[in-house]
Amino acid sequence: MIHKRIPRLLVIFLAGAIPCAWIGFAESSWLLSMSKHTAHDLAVLPFGVTASSILGGLFAFPIYLLLHSHRRFGASSNERINLLPKAVFIAWLGLVVATDWVRVVLWLPITSPEGLNIFGWVLAATLLTLWFLPTLPNLFGSRVAKERSISSLFAWCIPLVLAWLAPTLLADSVFSYSDLPRQNAVMAEQAGPQPIAADVPNGPANDARPNVVLITLDTTRADHLSVYGYDRDTSPRLEEFAKEAIRFDHAWSASSWTVPSHASMLTGLFPFSHGARYKTSAEHQAELDATFADHNTKIRPLDPEHRTVSEVMLSHGYRTAAFVAGPYLYAYFGMAQGFESYDDRMHVSVAPRLTAYYLLNRFVAELEPDYFRFGHGYLRAEDVNENVFQWLDQHPNERQFLFVNYFDAHDPYWPVKETRHRYPGSELAVNKEEMNDKFKAITTGKDTLSSAEQEWLHSQYDAEIRYMDEHLGKLFDRLKRDEQWDNSLIIITADHGEHLGEHGLVGHGFTVSASSTHIPLLVKYPKADGVRAGVRDYPVHHVDFAATIFERLGLDAIAELGHPTQGRSLLDDSKEHTVLSEIYRDDWRVERFGEQYSRNQFAWTTQKVRLIETQTLDDSSLPIGEADLQLFDVVADQIDKTPLLDQKKQAQLALALSTWRKAAAPFVPSTFLLQLDSSAASAAEAALGETGYAD
Repeated sequence: MIHKRIPRLLVIFLAGAIPCAWIGFAESSWLLSMSKHTAHDLAVLPFGVTASSILGGLFAFPIYLLLHSHRRFGASSNERINLLPKAVFIAWLGLVVATDWVRVVLWLPITSPEGLNIFGWVLAATLLTLWFLPTLPNLFGSRVAKERSISSLFAWCIPLVLAWLAPTLLADSVFSYSDLPRQNAVMAEQAGPQPIAADVPNGPANDARPNVVLITLDTTRADHLSVYGYDRDTSPRLEEFAKEAIRFDHAWSASSWTVPSHASMLTGLFPFSHGARYKTSAEHQAELDATFADHNTKIRPLDPEHRTVSEVMLSHGYRTAAFVAGPYLYAYFGMAQGFESYDDRMHVSVAPRLTAYYLLNRFVAELEPDYFRFGHGYLRAEDVNENVFQWLDQHPNERQFLFVNYFDAHDPYWPVKETRHRYPGSELAVNKEEMNDKFKAITTGKDTLSSAEQEWLHSQYDAEIRYMDEHLGKLFDRLKRDEQWDNSLIIITADHGEHLGEHGLVGHGFTVSASSTHIPLLVKYPKADGVRAGVRDYPVHHVDFAATIFERLGLDAIAELGHPTQGRSLLDDSKEHTVLSEIYRDDWRVERFGEQYSRNQFAWTTQKVRLIETQTLDDSSLPIGEADLQLFDVVADQIDKTPLLDQKKQAQLALALSTWRKAAAPFVPSTFLLQLDSSAASAAEAALGETGYAD
């Protein structure tokens, strides 16, 4: 009996696989036609066809059982088999249309109110078509048969409408908001402002003008690095590096997200003065009124009028090159100023938008990047290194300023298989789509992390850091091989940290608490300088980088930039200076996560304590009431958990912060910034949406 069943099972499988393969080909082709694809993206076609055909073949079995359950679909098994390919085609096509309509056209979660409504409509249409599949030919037959079919059609409208109402009512009862971000898939290609011309010839690095290498480890907390005493071996190569470097134990970021922090590194200015950050609706409208231009952008890039470290170094004979791995460093956001080569090639594949990919990833099996290496809009450390090494091959024996950005510690926490299970907690079975949904629920205050989920989160974050450290070490090896190591000033830091459950948050950009602003900073001076390696425990900041580089190169900051930097040399510990972290209200975050984020936050940090000022704002970004002040012990409380009750010290720091703001030059947009190409802005932000960054 078994051998007689095998052909029938195979027939059922093929009856689903063949029509679904064609749908997979059509869907893949459609997605490719809408994107700026490369030859690499052609791998989506075989994946789409194969995955759709396999799922379609499996999908055919429940459809066959459905047909088998009612004599309407045939009196014999052969009659039902004959209907099966058409039934599977209709059902799978309905699923693809619904999924693509919600996820690709509207860019919404399927479980959103609109998503459930659309699925209800498509489900109704699909069931209606399937029910009348045996009688559809009769609609073109005799008048009597036609009348019977039409009357039956109307008779089934009532239950099908109810089938649509069910998810609609569910959506309305479960969700309290429906205005979710909607983006189209576009890759940013803006090259950035033209760099200024060099007035000094290039040549090999020397004692007076060494190479300078700035490395940022995106989203990396200092307290999760073994070089800072963490109990997991996450950074052995950084530990080796620290033997030749200065480790700063109290380094703080300019903000808790990428754009303002990197802008501070490259300009020596705080976000208050350089202005590269999210805009509120009021600021956006004011800039529109000033230019009458249609700038469809919620993020203000670094103003081209601000001269950067890279521009200064280019003018002094340095080759300048940047290699970035994350979408908030697309050239449009302004960091490309002064770089002869700015490599922001981050590939966003259409594969994750395929229905088959979504179903496999969400319900059947995780599609890990180890096995399905489709571009997700950011680069792995090994890919960044490949780009850096190619550039180094092309520019041997030349004085260089390199800026290298690694992105691996950033969510979605997809470690490679070599490190994925290195640390305890990784054994938890996690569907990343569901976990991302949970992270959003946590951020809105609707859920919390269980202890097992928090252990998993720490294990994956640490695994990403370990992988990144390994490839950072390979960059070290390459610089040594090229005999550039001893004559290089190397600065290694992070743009910000990451909340891993502290304060009921997962991610960054929400607060300026220590979890998201206490960063690693290690600096290796050229060997000839004789600067002793060791640990420094005074507060330092991103704005100190420009002053440090200029001091080492013997350049005057005011002469080079047109203004003094707001930082000082990292080696200058003569007195306390301004260490300020900032985050500003942005409408998107408020709409997405709740009114609790309608605020500006400032953290003023000293050697022993830090003050966090939170000013609640209304929809027009006007203050509501007095600012909330909290004081924390920097040494004993490393995650800002327990406020101190020292009213005198709190008042002193609040006065210092207020005095600084009154004296500092606030940002005013230049004419050049207001006239930037709005299409480039739209492309850059659409690319962020495509990566899921703004999801």
